Amino acid sequence: MKTNNERNYGIDLLRIFSMVSVVILHNLYQGGILPQLKTNNPNWWQFWLLENLAIVAVNVFAMITGYVSMMHRFKSDRVLQVVFQTIFWSVTVSITLYQLRMPISVETVKASFYPLAQFWYVNAYIGLFLLSPVLAFGVKHVSRRTFKRLLVVLLIVSAGLDAGSHFFLLNGYTAYWLVVMYLVGAYIQLYPDAIRWKPVAFLGIYFLMACLSTYLQWNAGWFHTDKWS
Repeated sequence: MKTNNERNYGIDLLRIFSMVSVVILHNLYQGGILPQLKTNNPNWWQFWLLENLAIVAVNVFAMITGYVSMMHRFKSDRVLQVVFQTIFWSVTVSITLYQLRMPISVETVKASFYPLAQFWYVNAYIGLFLLSPVLAFGVKHVSRRTFKRLLVVLLIVSAGLDAGSHFFLLNGYTAYWLVVMYLVGAYIQLYPDAIRWKPVAFLGIYFLMACLSTYLQWNAGWFHTDKWS
């Protein structure tokens, strides 16, 4: 059984991993590296593998939220904190870059005062946070068997049955998907014995899946569109 210090240390490491991964994702795609790469480029594999290793960033952060929420009481003022922090950093960074003569327009600076209209994650996270007290109450008052079955169904539907996006997953850019990941984290917290594999095994699977995803993107014909090639 892990001690509280060991658990807190693990959570902190995962948080750092999530934040670093988000930076990597935005630099690779929004930074313009991935869109201009051809599949015959010798750097294609290393950059796309890095992308697929980092793509789990939001999932991990949402699971951490679910895990930690089982140990703390809901605080409604946290929503306002998220909103104010988002506005503060959006405006501060935009104005600073503009003053440094970086390629940023006045329109972008003006838009930075309304970041909630641009940042999908903030909106999705607020949606998750507002639902979290109901979710926490629910998972604590259902049996382990029911909770496990619910998770299995949610993951199957979310990962494989959302044809045409009629389940409103939007490729994971929604509060709904954050709720699913939140519930996974909550399950791990409530039933720690569910995780029986050693960390090395999880890291191995994580790396292999990233490699497999990269290979499929390179090899499968339906991925070879103008966006990917």
